[in-house]
Amino acid sequence: MHGDLYAHNILIDEKYQTYLGDFGAASFYDTKSSQFERIEVRAFGCLLDDMLQLCDEKSESLIALRDQCLSENIKKRPRFCEMKFSV
Repeated sequence: MHGDLYAHNILIDEKYQTYLGDFGAASFYDTKSSQFERIEVRAFGCLLDDMLQLCDEKSESLIALRDQCLSENIKKRPRFCEMKFSV
C-alpha cells in the first residue's frame, strides 16, 4: 500500500502525465486482513473528495463512493476490489 495516497503526492508533468510520489509510508500487507487496506481506502476517499471539489457536475455515484470510503466505521469502508461506480 502507498500509505500516503493524497492529491499532494500526485505529480503532473508538462505533458499532463501523472506520477505517484512519496513512497516513504509504503508497505506490504497481508491481503487476507483488510484493516490496513481500509486505512488506504480512507485516503482514497480524501483524494476523491479533492477531485470532486474541482468538478462543476458531480457524479452521484462518485459522491456515494467517496462517502463510503470516508466512513468513520472502518468496517463499512469498501475494499478496493469491491469498489464500483458508474459515470
